[in-house]
Amino acid sequence: MDFRHISFALLLLTSCTGSYLEDSSQEMPLTKQRQRVAFLQKKLQMAEKEQKKMTEELERLSEEVTLAKLSLISRLVSECEQEILHNPKKWSGVPTESLFLKERESLYEMIQTSSYSFEAQMVLDKILQIITELSDEKSTTYKKP
Repeated sequence: MDFRHISFALLLLTSCTGSYLEDSSQEMPLTKQRQRVAFLQKKLQMAEKEQKKMTEELERLSEEVTLAKLSLISRLVSECEQEILHNPKKWSGVPTESLFLKERESLYEMIQTSSYSFEAQMVLDKILQIITELSDEKSTTYKKP
């Protein structure tokens, strides 16, 4: 559940019990009403504290996912570099425009939104360098002397 779902659930619960409280609060003595208000305020504070914890956990998990994706993409790029070095002929016919397309999109998003933007930019630069080198090799291969 995300923040909006939790907020909606809390709003729904408080709105559902609101009409009941209005009816019964008129019949309660003032001390009981004060106790009820104090209880509800404490309950609200606890819910807000829990919501803050959940938000922090979501942010932490999001950062962890970003780091794991970045690590995976970096590894894929390094392995591709090694393959190109060891077997360049295999890569001569590969369409470079689609090479690492999903990874480039993920890296661009990381650059825009995460705290790992510098690292993501370095991996993206590496990908673009590979694409450029493969494109250059294609163009020199197909040119007639």
